[in-house]
Amino acid sequence: MLRMVARIVIGLVVLGVSSASATDPPAGGRPGPFVVKDANGAVLGTYLGETDNGQSKGAFVIRTVGTKAVWFKTTPEFEHPDGDPVFFASADCTGTAYVRVDRANTFATFGVIVGGGPRLYYQTGPELPPTETGSYLYKDTNCPAPNFAVPPLGCCNVNTSTYTRLAPATMDDLSALVPPLRVGE
Repeated sequence: MLRMVARIVIGLVVLGVSSASATDPPAGGRPGPFVVKDANGAVLGTYLGETDNGQSKGAFVIRTVGTKAVWFKTTPEFEHPDGDPVFFASADCTGTAYVRVDRANTFATFGVIVGGGPRLYYQTGPELPPTETGSYLYKDTNCPAPNFAVPPLGCCNVNTSTYTRLAPATMDDLSALVPPLRVGE
């Protein structure tokens, strides 16, 4: 059973997590004194721990964006280790963006890092009923037709399909941060 308890302690959010879901932070992960920084020392967010699903390795990070706590996975090269795409209603990776979700309500919002830009797309609305999309954006350097490059983010895959477990998303531009990322105090 999915459990997430949040409490505010002197302005710091402390997360307790217990889950087997692919989009939940690691069991027992807690924000601590360590942060993820870029090559110039700029802070990306709080380090939550390592992720290793057998195919990809990275770190769980939580970042405050406005009034939202957004958690996501990233590698030192600023890539989503599982390659999750961002979906769009349009056929050209513009307009309304969507990210996959495993549930409609969370204390921390799930996000996806995309591209060499990079951009952090994060959930801003509830899970939708089955949703038709016209394209999705993923990090890749090879964009065979009819797909096309969207520098510096990756490839736009033209693919009209109906997906479940999507939610509206918005973007946080992280292009000022310079890889490689590292954990520090």
